[in-house]
Amino acid sequence: MKPNIAFRYIKASKNRTTLTILGIALALALMACIGNFFSTLTHTMVQDARQFSGDYHIRVALKSPDAMRKLLTDERVENTAYLYDVSYAEIKPGGENDPFPQAIAVLQCGPGMDNISKIELAQGRMPEKKGEIVLSSRAAELMDSAKVGDKITLKTGKYRATAGNRTVPVPDLSYDSVHKAVSTEDKTYGNEDITLELTDAKTREYTVVGIMESSQPAQAYDFSNSSGTAIAYPEDTSKIAVVYLSAKTGVSLSGLAAELAPDIASLKVNNTLLFYLNTDFYQDDSVPFFPVITAVFVFVSMIVGLAAVSIVRNTFSLTVTERLTDFGLLRCAGATPGQILGMLTQEVGFMLVLAVPLGLLLGTAASLGLIFIVNSMDFAGLPTIYLAVSPLYCAISVAIGLAATFIAVINPFRAVTRISPVEVTRGNRLVKLPRRATRQNRLARLVFGFSGDLSLRNMKRNGKRSRTVLVSMTICVALFLCASGLLAVFSSDFEHSSSQNNVDITVYAKDEAALKTAFPKIAALDGIKRIHIGKSASFYAGVEFDALNEALSKGGYSIFTLPSGECPDGKELPAVETAVEVIGRDAFARLGTSVDYDAWVRSGGVLVYNHFQISRYDSNNRITMYNGRIFPGLKAGQDLSFKVAYEQSTAKAAVRQVALPVYAELDSMPWYQVPSGYDALLVLLVPEENAQAVAQKLPCIEKAVPAIYVDAGGENVPELTERIQSVDAALSVNDTGRNDRDTQNLYLLFVLCIYGFVGVISLISCLNIINIISTNLILRRREFGLLQAVGMSVRQVRRLVFYESFLYSLKSVVYGVLIGVLLLWAFFTWLSNRYITEIELNYFAILYAALGAFLVSFIAALPTLKRLRRMSIVETIRAID
Repeated sequence: MKPNIAFRYIKASKNRTTLTILGIALALALMACIGNFFSTLTHTMVQDARQFSGDYHIRVALKSPDAMRKLLTDERVENTAYLYDVSYAEIKPGGENDPFPQAIAVLQCGPGMDNISKIELAQGRMPEKKGEIVLSSRAAELMDSAKVGDKITLKTGKYRATAGNRTVPVPDLSYDSVHKAVSTEDKTYGNEDITLELTDAKTREYTVVGIMESSQPAQAYDFSNSSGTAIAYPEDTSKIAVVYLSAKTGVSLSGLAAELAPDIASLKVNNTLLFYLNTDFYQDDSVPFFPVITAVFVFVSMIVGLAAVSIVRNTFSLTVTERLTDFGLLRCAGATPGQILGMLTQEVGFMLVLAVPLGLLLGTAASLGLIFIVNSMDFAGLPTIYLAVSPLYCAISVAIGLAATFIAVINPFRAVTRISPVEVTRGNRLVKLPRRATRQNRLARLVFGFSGDLSLRNMKRNGKRSRTVLVSMTICVALFLCASGLLAVFSSDFEHSSSQNNVDITVYAKDEAALKTAFPKIAALDGIKRIHIGKSASFYAGVEFDALNEALSKGGYSIFTLPSGECPDGKELPAVETAVEVIGRDAFARLGTSVDYDAWVRSGGVLVYNHFQISRYDSNNRITMYNGRIFPGLKAGQDLSFKVAYEQSTAKAAVRQVALPVYAELDSMPWYQVPSGYDALLVLLVPEENAQAVAQKLPCIEKAVPAIYVDAGGENVPELTERIQSVDAALSVNDTGRNDRDTQNLYLLFVLCIYGFVGVISLISCLNIINIISTNLILRRREFGLLQAVGMSVRQVRRLVFYESFLYSLKSVVYGVLIGVLLLWAFFTWLSNRYITEIELNYFAILYAALGAFLVSFIAALPTLKRLRRMSIVETIRAID
């Protein structure tokens, strides 16, 4: 069958062909968008992990020097680098409770280490000859703030660990490596059972030639729990201590590690990087990232593929039904079923040729838009991301799209081969009506009259098409309700259980005088809504159960203990998190309270914020909000009594009973205090004039940290941070509102993705609905003409069409609401033991879903309603286009 016949039919039904191509393209676009975004996210995380933890898979030390050198030339290995030596300079030996010493790892780097993880220097240069060394900022701090040009003497050696009767060398001083080294199959040891000893110690003198950036070195250089690291010029290049390696693509990393196992002295897996890579070797309890997102992508694509199946299947079902007479004539003219199938296959191929590239282009454009949104949100710790198109995900998208199209056309194509040419051309094919299509529906007649009853019968006589429309609409309504319900609950949990921080920027200085000098300059900057200066400290107050609010004393409270971890007098007391704030006259005036400052100072008392709002799990493991006063019986003029732990000069912690007179209670928490969602916070305000007297009872006031708190309303915080820093370069300016803004941005991104996914699925379903309803009505033009011929007006016929569309919407809304509510109930029943939420039903979402369903049905019927107005009765009966 020549292609031009197929193209003629395509041109004759442009609207239907266009809707079908758009439906397939949107399905592919959604799959490609999700795949490209996942690929971009993975690529970004991989690059970030390489920078943070190093570009290698495993770090291994073997028992045999020959085995180490052989490993470097293994054909399965690429990107190798090595350290000639790893030794330690002990700064402080381990104690009774923690045997691990405070030590600096001294590393002698071999060639290629820059490719594994480049060292960024704050000052100086890398070592170029023997006796030169570069220190990390932590190592420089441990070496009494060593600077470039200083001469330092280090006593370096190796450590060995003893546990029980077992003594072994430990090439890596990290907790995990030491415990693995001393443990056996039958016994494991705790810290208190291990003894570490420095052996083969040698004294060496070095010249400091460089200091690393504060964020350096990367985890690739981490050999010590104290994080002190030094890079020294190699002294002996005849042996290799540690090899960093990456396996080539397609090589089994787990197989390589298993082969090396008998000779391994120590092994560290770069889990941070391998988490994002598709490897077969990963030592962590969590599931690697790549298989997870691939599984999610395939699952989502299957859902989208089902939507594509629906629209393609219905299109070709309608095509076959509408062109039965044409197919019968072609069969009578000598065309074989195979030739007719070939013609239909050409039509499908033409649609796919247009839909596949269009879908991939739309998906790429959508990915770019989503990436632009993520970049504009400026997440902390997330670098600028760039589009990384994944051939794998694109191939999966196209494969699922083609498979969905193939599945969709099987039944319509099989129906063509079963056509009887004689019956079709004679026009005497029997139309078998189900019995329900002949029954009168009294309710429909009562509500909508004769037109409503007839519309309902017409729906029943086209069972498959009606069910397809109902299923498509029901899916849209149910998905929308599920998405709205999920977002409503997550939004509620976000508002109730997360700390809503009003402080965008916190400023510290080396002393209080410098802070007070900078305060007026900072306060004069544009963009600041509120600003406060004060000194604050925090501690845990031990209180009696009887004095505490019943909601707090029943469970979930912290235990008041000494710094050594013991309960005072062996008696368990609940601990209340307490913030004590020393505040001056000017700062107090900015709080806007009606308390007289001078009277407050004369009283010698404290101001107390005694209210709490927290979230706690109840007996059913659901989240419950509690509100009330921390100390219900506390009144102004009484003493606030509690216990506080403090350090004595004798080095043993002690407990002191404290009684502070309460001058007044605050109705609201100071805006710069950040409450916890799961712990009550008691706030005590002390005037500057009385701080010394109160410090006799609360020693922590002497260690109170002065700070300036800035509320910028969450806007232009990075720019304001730079302007504050320009006031005084010695100030420490911290963006303390970053985490809250990231959480809010993450929630907004989640909302965008959920509604975007539901929106595209709904749009595909809507195209399907419009295609079916409009084509179904076109196929019944002759019936409409006959109805007009027997006396029904055009207005009544149009009302008949409108009622039919309305009934589709009404049924879909009912079914969709029921299914959506059931799905929400099932989801939250499953989630009730895993998350802090309760089911919520958004009634406005039901209204929006219903209005959307009615609108789609009306749009679908609109072309037919317009056509009926223009066509004469004779043309309609003859069904002439």
